[in-house]
Amino acid sequence: MRSTLATFSLLVLLGCIACQSTADYAAVCGNDLMEDGEDCDGSQIDPARDTCEKLEQGTGSVGCHDDCTLDTSACHEPAACDPIEQTGCSGYFSCYISNAQGELGCLPTSTGALGQTCSTGAYCEPGLVCPFGYATTCHKLCRDNGHCTGIGSGTCNTSIVELETGLGVCL
Repeated sequence: MRSTLATFSLLVLLGCIACQSTADYAAVCGNDLMEDGEDCDGSQIDPARDTCEKLEQGTGSVGCHDDCTLDTSACHEPAACDPIEQTGCSGYFSCYISNAQGELGCLPTSTGALGQTCSTGAYCEPGLVCPFGYATTCHKLCRDNGHCTGIGSGTCNTSIVELETGLGVCL
């Protein structure tokens, strides 16, 4: 009995020496699995870092290098555009206020007309905005009262949009 117990104990000990937890293995870059120590692996990218915007490196796409580090070479600063004059964008894109922080960017052209019901973002046609957290209708963008001639009270209210760009909406 004693020899059987000793043999069993020896086999268990040898078996435990041969086994390791997966935490003891180094990450294998190139297996398309995100593992500890990798920023990405093939098509797998950490969701907290999967866009240029999240990395605060402008706009564009984040990729993955062969060494499982992030490739930000396609990131670029947002286009310098003017949402009132509609300059700086091309093709099917127009200049809009792209987020609640007032950043400007080229987004696909929308068709919401002045006074039409809208949701935040680029639902309104170029030169108009659906003010974030303020209104549910498209308003004309302005820098001064001159942009608001013939619209509502003709007043450009820059406190509603509150942007560093100095833009407001016609009331």
